[in-house]
Amino acid sequence: MQKILITGCSSGIGLTTALTLQNLGWQVIAVIRDTKDAPQLEERGIIVKYCDQTDPQQIEKLFNDPEIQTIDAVFLNAGYGFVSASEDTDPEQLRQLLNCNLVGTWDYFNRCVKIFRAKGQGRILITSSIVSFVAAPFRSAYGASKAGLDVMVKTFRIENDNPKIQVSLINPGPVISNFRQRALKEYQASQTSRTNSHLKEQYLEQEKRLENKDRKHFTSTPEDIAQVVVKALNSKKQKVHYLVGIPTHFMWYLQKFIPETWVEKFIRKTYKFEK
Repeated sequence: MQKILITGCSSGIGLTTALTLQNLGWQVIAVIRDTKDAPQLEERGIIVKYCDQTDPQQIEKLFNDPEIQTIDAVFLNAGYGFVSASEDTDPEQLRQLLNCNLVGTWDYFNRCVKIFRAKGQGRILITSSIVSFVAAPFRSAYGASKAGLDVMVKTFRIENDNPKIQVSLINPGPVISNFRQRALKEYQASQTSRTNSHLKEQYLEQEKRLENKDRKHFTSTPEDIAQVVVKALNSKKQKVHYLVGIPTHFMWYLQKFIPETWVEKFIRKTYKFEK
């Protein structure tokens, strides 16, 4: 039985992927932060570990667990969203975001690579985003955290001398999950004042989007991501990017064939920055 470590399993993509792989015969080790999220995993026979990936000591403790040293694959999915215009982004909130999404994930990544080098093989999948390669209003901080992961993975793939250690990025667009709820919570807790912002109207529109729980056209589900993870794990040779959802595919190819300034104009109109 193959064993996989999955982070961010409290809900959404991580939880769904953990349950999907468990049903397919994988032994799943699910990493969560809060004990209240454990029963939904443990009742399915999933091994639960606790770790806050913003805390290096907790990560160190997790990887000192002998059970972690026997994994065959890892899906690094933990992270959270953040909504703010570039000029309004609070430096402390930015540091917290990067510490979780980028630094914490990078720490996990390095430790998993060491395990797989010792084993001679292993598979690594990392949740990135459409905004890692396309700029979107109010997503600069979040996009920066994901773009950093993209560069890390693509650089490692060049540096890596063992083809049996495979690493890929999963780049979804909008996904129906609790991710938006966390982003809304961070948004509402922000210390930056938007009252006098020249983007006041756009901020109100963003808040409406985050509060809207209805599924929009072309929005992916956690199940969609889980199936991509399964596909990647079963592939003989993993891709660099696994694009998920129509918006992601559309923007990926759009930016390759038209000038950047045209892409910018399209995005500005989409987000109602231009009439």
